[in-house]
Amino acid sequence: RVATRDIAKRADVTPSQLFAQFGTKARLYEIAIVKPYLETVSSFAERWRGDPVSEVAPEQVYRVLVDELFDVTLVEPGLMTALIIAQAHEESLVEEIAPSLRQIDDALRPLEDMVRGPEPGEPVLAVRLTHGTVMAAVQFQCWLASHLPDRESTLVAMTDLLTRGVSPEEVGAPSGAAAGVPSVGPPPTDAAGPSRGGPRTGMRSRLLTAAAGLFEQRGYPGVSTRSIAEDAGTSETILFRHFATKDDLFEHALVHPWTDDVAAFVGDPRRRDSSLGQLVTDLYHLFHRRRPTLIALLEFERQEPQPRVAQTPITALLDLVETRLPATQGHRSGTAGLIVAAVLGAAVLDVWLFTGH
Repeated sequence: RVATRDIAKRADVTPSQLFAQFGTKARLYEIAIVKPYLETVSSFAERWRGDPVSEVAPEQVYRVLVDELFDVTLVEPGLMTALIIAQAHEESLVEEIAPSLRQIDDALRPLEDMVRGPEPGEPVLAVRLTHGTVMAAVQFQCWLASHLPDRESTLVAMTDLLTRGVSPEEVGAPSGAAAGVPSVGPPPTDAAGPSRGGPRTGMRSRLLTAAAGLFEQRGYPGVSTRSIAEDAGTSETILFRHFATKDDLFEHALVHPWTDDVAAFVGDPRRRDSSLGQLVTDLYHLFHRRRPTLIALLEFERQEPQPRVAQTPITALLDLVETRLPATQGHRSGTAGLIVAAVLGAAVLDVWLFTGH
């Protein structure tokens, strides 16, 4: 959504000078956003390729791996946000920068070669899911802060989780659960209610439906109140009779429904008997179904000094995951936060972390 004339103006050059240097807007994006990330990941993988990791204790290897992944994502978190938003909203741009995204894919392969496991797909999943978990922990930090309050506690919990996992004999349904509840399964179609509360017929409801769709397609900065009014078949004057500001409309169209979805997910009676495996499966389906909303909220909250999403339902969700962890699990609170971060990463970053895998 950034105009080349705005870039040229900020750089104090003319648009013709900009195009003389880069040729296309997509090429400029590739060099400004994709290339720095690619260089960081490539140098990271190259350093590890020369290390005799087989001679080092697994805890130490994972600790350094996660520590450096945090360095990658924290150097310029705006780069991560830009990559996430672009792959969600700019299909033509993603097509143009596809060769660079393939280079990112190639840069992760040396790490996969070092992470050996008994199953063929384990190295791919381990490296990419770990990468996605760290990125989500940084990008959605304000949501996860109750269970991942700082970098050090996150590093300790993640090193423990990667090294030891969760005791397989203790990750079934909680005590007292009904027999026969499967550990995994298809998504409950109504686990969190309809995406935006069902059909809306009144003017206020039409405005909310139009706003939600446009915010999810274009993000908060890319939508005007005029475009929302036009999509709802009315005027801005009518829009402002129902909603005082664009922020107010965003709150009611996306923030409140998302918070309600999370609260409904946590409060669903089926959660009482669900195992950790079933809970993670259902949570992935919820996040993936609301992926456009999550990305729109991420973009919005990156620009706001204070988060808008109510913390109470998110904290309740994290607490629910924590109750499914065995009592013997180390760093239970942090592990719950990391599990939610992993599911967020898998759902939100799937296009450029998991495509083809």
